[in-house]
Amino acid sequence: MPRRRNTERLVAIGKRVKALRADRGLSQAQLAEAVGVEPMTISRFENGRAGMGLSNLLKLAEALRAPLSAILDVTQP
Repeated sequence: MPRRRNTERLVAIGKRVKALRADRGLSQAQLAEAVGVEPMTISRFENGRAGMGLSNLLKLAEALRAPLSAILDVTQP
């Protein structure tokens, strides 16, 4: 049976990434360069269309100068 994504959770995490990026005054291209991914990947993260592995989550937190908990702090459905 294929793994099912929790779309609501991905969207909530993506919104936090987008908000943190905007607060830091970074473009998607700048964040992508810092994380080592393509700008389209950042867009997909922010829109909840792509999941983020632990490695990318840690890189995002470092690039955004934010604790990992700031990205993952989503309310349980």
